[in-house]
Amino acid sequence: MRDAVEAINSKRRDAGHSDAGEEMGLLDPYNRLGGPPLWLQSAPLLKTPTGNTNLTFLGQINTFAIGDLADFMAYAFYCPTEELLLTTMQRT
Repeated sequence: MRDAVEAINSKRRDAGHSDAGEEMGLLDPYNRLGGPPLWLQSAPLLKTPTGNTNLTFLGQINTFAIGDLADFMAYAFYCPTEELLLTTMQRT
């Protein structure tokens, strides 16, 4: 994906525009898909309404990088056992 963003940015720079990733916050290291979450605070104990803690981290979005829309970090998790998507957020 980074190669695709870089190709778009190269074309944008040639046309005199700023990088799309910078404008949209895509290059922020806190925006990620998969891997381990980068918590702003200590990691919370996440579980489904039935108490299942078998969750897979999907990704996170740093809304600070988007602009004035919000000021939190959003995290998404999936429970394959119960087929549920769970989200949580943290603020500094």
